[in-house]
Formats: sequence, structure tokens, C-alpha cells
Amino acid sequence: MPRLPAATGRSDRCYGRFEGLSSCGRNAEPLPFWRVSAIRMKTRALTAAALSAFFISAIPAQAAAIPHPLWLGVEEIWAVGAGGGTPSPGTAGVPFEISKKIAQTGAKYQRVSASWRQLQPDDKFPAGPPSPTSWTDANFDQTAISQLDDAVRAAADTRPATGFGLQVLLQVESAPYWAEDLTGRPDVGAFATEQNNYKGAWQPKSDAVKALAQALATRYDGNDRHNTYGRLLPKITAFQAWNEPNLSTHLAPQTSPGGTLVGPRMYRELLNAFDQGLHDSGRTDTQTVAAGMSPFGQPRGVVQGTSPQIFAQGVLCVQKAGRAFTKVPDCGPVHFDVWAQHPYDIQGLPMRPADPKGKNGLMADIPALRAAVAAGVREGTVLPAVTKPFWVTEFDWWTNPPSPEFGKSPGLAARFTMDSLWRAWSAGVDTLFWYGMRDIRTWSGGLWNASAFPTARVGLTTRILAADKAKPSLRAFQWPFREVKGAHPYAWGIVPCRLAGQRILIDQLIKRRWRPVTHGTSAASGVFQIPLSAKGKGVGRWRARAPATCGGTSPEWNSAW
Repeated sequence: MPRLPAATGRSDRCYGRFEGLSSCGRNAEPLPFWRVSAIRMKTRALTAAALSAFFISAIPAQAAAIPHPLWLGVEEIWAVGAGGGTPSPGTAGVPFEISKKIAQTGAKYQRVSASWRQLQPDDKFPAGPPSPTSWTDANFDQTAISQLDDAVRAAADTRPATGFGLQVLLQVESAPYWAEDLTGRPDVGAFATEQNNYKGAWQPKSDAVKALAQALATRYDGNDRHNTYGRLLPKITAFQAWNEPNLSTHLAPQTSPGGTLVGPRMYRELLNAFDQGLHDSGRTDTQTVAAGMSPFGQPRGVVQGTSPQIFAQGVLCVQKAGRAFTKVPDCGPVHFDVWAQHPYDIQGLPMRPADPKGKNGLMADIPALRAAVAAGVREGTVLPAVTKPFWVTEFDWWTNPPSPEFGKSPGLAARFTMDSLWRAWSAGVDTLFWYGMRDIRTWSGGLWNASAFPTARVGLTTRILAADKAKPSLRAFQWPFREVKGAHPYAWGIVPCRLAGQRILIDQLIKRRWRPVTHGTSAASGVFQIPLSAKGKGVGRWRARAPATCGGTSPEWNSAW
């Protein structure tokens, strides 16, 4: 997650017109127009079911291209080590309840983040583990690896009493001292203090990174392996190498003493080593996911940060030449399967435009990042030379409560959630992860309001989880829907059951009554894109209806933005 900017004191007052869910929205004057071709039919005497049936027979769905999928995932920040680790025999435990809630969101994935410093700590392995590529418990700290096993098992195990069959994205970062090249690391001064506060960032050794990746890929290959407790280890295919490497709190140094940018080269070497380690496990089914980058750079001050577009181009060995990209001589290649970004805009709005300077990494900047990746594939600096999926591996909107400085009102955050999912999809994102299942004291972007804030992960209990209350953002994440304006308007959403082939009705509020105006069918991941007529101008209130077995009626979308 990115370092937060200083509070500005700005509130949602200046966005009052966006609070339309309760104020200007629900009390808005009914629409004097249809967004579809007018059909004069007397429907007042019809029941809702009869009206729907009549409408479907009267108006065929407009043809549209099959939309590409948008798969969703969730990360619970405290999943690893929650509740103290391995549960007692016969109890589900906190990790199980966490994955249960994540499965209820309709997510396909659960992101699980692990600290390398905890898995192979310096006090246990002063010079590194004796068998660096071994998957066995002896190669890790017993408590740390057992807690990781518990989190992974609760998410990925397909046995109903053990897990929820979610696909796990395992992210690992933060090197132990024995795995860092400490050459040039400052011992005094503000930067040294920062590195002591954010340990594990300084020049990770490629050989150690490669060995760790091989050990984890072998451990979680689904090959009927068991840990020392006799518990089956499930399969993971997606592994993420590091987190936000364009910040010095995660990867340092970003620049040399002379001011030359070195962070991208360092991360390219790390990513290649990680990818090689996964392949050295002998598996052919793994995915190397590049680290999601922080959305902003910070070239000055103690915390160094490289702008994500600049950092990405350095890793990919491409450079901008006018509007096109060219290959950087004597650079690369870099090996990975998926590129990622963290397009947080905690103090902003989802409709913020792309950065004209070509530096930031917000949602509107994703097409530029995708173009850089595509250029690397085309120029041969990115391997394998195939189209790369683009994932958002962290994203959320904060709410107030509990954060008065950065949070939006719950209703506004829900609206922003639906809008942002559409913007991610329209930018070409394949998978998006929500960061934070529940709020913690330092991060209030969860889908559930926390009923209590334990001071440590061990204090999180199933009773606390059961008392957490869902935010409106949860329903927006489960059933995102919006109307999209333009020359070719359409209704967009993702049905909660995440299935293709579901019949979707689109309703519009007309003369204070909900009336169906068109219909269509969901595609892969449950996404749908149903054309609307371009006739009519004004404010619209819309909703979508899926079968009751697939989520029923969506949240309302009011286009009075």
C-alpha cells in the first residue's frame, strides 16, 4: 500500500452533488425521457413479472460485442497470523472465517502477502537456510510457515470443511539481512533511519530470491505434500514478486549517490530471478506476477519514489520517443507473465484524467502502462513474447468513519467502487484485488467496518469477525453496476454469481416507476455490456436485475453526477 499524503483538511462537502444516493439522487425529479426508442404500451395494469415477459418479447436485445472478463479478488491485511495461527483440532479458526467472508464477496482470488524476513528470519538463519531451495518446514521458521500454510489452506483448499476453493495470489517481499547486499547502505542519517523502519528493502540478492521462489513453488505445488502437522498443502499457481518496488520503503536505493536511477534495473534483476526460481521448481503451470507499483513517485525527501510510468519503462527496457516507444539499447530482457499496478487515489475522484506528463499510475493511466508493456513484448525486451494480462493487485476507497482525513461517506465510497470497477474494466484490467477485507487502525478501505481494533493479529477472533458490519461498498463490490453515457451508451455490470449466460434486465425509473428498457446476457466472469439507445438527454436512474439465484437486483445507479 502506498504511503499516505498529508491531510489537506478537505472534506466531501465540495462533492455534495455526488452524495446523490440519498439527497439529490433519490429525490430527483422523475425523468421526462426514455433512453431507448419510445414504445407506447399500456403497462400500468401489468404485474412486474408480466411486464418483464412482455418487454422481452417486444424488444429484442441490441447486439453487442462479447465483453472481456473482469475477475475480482480480495486481500485481508491480517490474514497471515490472524488469531494466533494453527487452530485447535475441530475448530475452523480465524483464517477460515476470513476466507469465508472473502468468498461471500464473489471473489475468485484471495491475495495472501508474506514477509520473507519472517519466513526465514536472521535469528534462525544468520547465513541463510541450510537448503535454500527446499520446501520443507526445516527451511523456514516453524511459526511463520505454519501461519502462511493456514491462510493458504483456508483460501485454496477445496474441501468444504477446510477451505473455499479460492485461487491464491501469494505475494512475498522484505528480505532478511542475510539476503541483502548491504554494500553502500547508509549507517547514519535520515535515510538510514528510514531503512531501519522499513527493513528488507536494500538490494535483495538475486540468488536468494531465486531460491525462495523455487522453495515456495515446490511447497505449494498441490502434489500431496504435508507440513509437519500432517496437514495437506494446497496448490498455488500465481506468485507475486515484491510490492511497490518504485518506493524506497520497499526497494532501495532508487537512485545512485550520483543521482542515476537504479531502482528499475534492480527490480528487473529481482523479477528475473523470481521467475527463474518458479521454473526451477519443475512446474509449468506457475504465473510470475510483477509487483504492483505505487501510483505516485516522490523524488525528494527521505522517502524516495520513482514515478510508476518511468519505473515501468525502466524495468521493461523501453523509452518514449514522441508518442511511440522504442527499445533501450543493451537492456533486458525481463521475464514475467502478468503486469500489475496499484492505482489508489485516496484523496481524489475516480474520474481524474490521465497524467499529461506521463508519470502517475492511477486508473486513467493504465492504458499508458499497458502500452509500455505491449511495446516491450513487441521489441523483444519482455519475455515470453505474448500478450500480458494486466492486474490491479491493490485498490480500495476509504470511508468516514473511521477515517475523517481521507475517508468518503459510505454511500459515496460505494458509488466510487462501482465506478472504479467499470473504469478498471474499460482500461483493460483483467483482475482487480480489493485491499482490506475489514478496516484496521491504519487502513480504512475495508469492505466491513471493524467491530474492534485488536493491537496485533493474534488478537483477531472469530467473535470480532462475526460482529463486523458490512459497508455499502461490499454490495457495490458484489454487484457493481452503472450506466455509461456517450455516443453509444450502455449498461455495464458484473452479476454476483460471476457466471456467463445469465439473463439481465435493465430497468429505468420513468414517471416514478421502474420499467424494463432492454435486456442482455452476461459473459465470462459475469460481466455484461448492454447497449442503450442514444435518444433522450437528462438525468437517469437505473438498475439491473439478474435471476434470483444470481444476485437479484443491483444497487441503483443515478447518473446525476
